[in-house]
Amino acid sequence: MAIFITKHKTTNSQYFGCFGCYTQCWKWRKALDPDFEKVVKARDERRRQGLHVIVLRCVEKYGKPAPEAFDEIVNILFTLLSFETFDTLAGSTQSIEEVSPLIQQLARSTLALDIR
Repeated sequence: MAIFITKHKTTNSQYFGCFGCYTQCWKWRKALDPDFEKVVKARDERRRQGLHVIVLRCVEKYGKPAPEAFDEIVNILFTLLSFETFDTLAGSTQSIEEVSPLIQQLARSTLALDIR
């Protein structure tokens, strides 16, 4: 997930581009299988914890974002970096790869970082 705020080409968009259809099917499966829902919730919590570490590293390296905004920033990034956000922004006319630069810009703006 940190990859969105760096200069590297590898992004979650590659994951979503390849497996996006499976991710959408998770919603249906979660509704039908409570055990599967637990697995997805655990995965989401690991994503959130990863973002927590990334934001903490940004604070240590850049002094941003402000400590009082820390939890809110993690929540915003969690939403921004979700499949649903990519899918909504891409719609039926753009690929996930075409939407990635916008997501990267939004993540950097959320962190108040001016890195490219």
